Order: sequence, then structure tokens, then C-alpha cells
Amino acid sequence: VDNTLGTFVVVDNATLTKSRVVCVRFCIYSLMGSSLPKSISLHSKLGSWEQKIDFENCPLRCEKCQGWGHAKNQCKMTISKVFREKHPKDMDK
Repeated sequence: VDNTLGTFVVVDNATLTKSRVVCVRFCIYSLMGSSLPKSISLHSKLGSWEQKIDFENCPLRCEKCQGWGHAKNQCKMTISKVFREKHPKDMDK
């Protein structure tokens, strides 16, 4: 896997020794503003395929402000509403 996901940091021992063949685990650093992909394309001598990715221990990301560390229902970002003064209808008509 190249640096598509972020900067490679470390791989777990079971992945290194190939003692667990059902999955691989490694740690990456990723930019906070970038979105994490749901899958990546892998290529080998046996062919190419799309591999689903599960991220562990990621901080929450708010769908409202795109900030990290809180969910949408906990977001402190305020949305300002613009109110227009209502004028009475022209009574001369």
C-alpha cells in the first residue's frame, strides 16, 4: 500500500509475520482536512481488486462543520439566520 491513505507509521506484528491472513493492520498519519476513503484499489500478480477499509480509533468528524472531535449533534458552530423586516401590504390598491 502506498501513501494513498496518508503517511505510513507502523505495521502490527501479526501483519509483519503474516500470522493473520484475514486482514492487515497498520498505522498512518493523515491530514485532518482530508476525507478518508471507504476503499482503495490494490494490484498484484494475481490481479486487481477494490479493497474495503475499516478505520480504527479515528476521532469523530462533524458532518456540519467538518471539524474533528465532535459529532454533528454536539457541534457548536452557529448558523446565522437573516431576517427581513416584513412590510404591511400596500393598502392603496
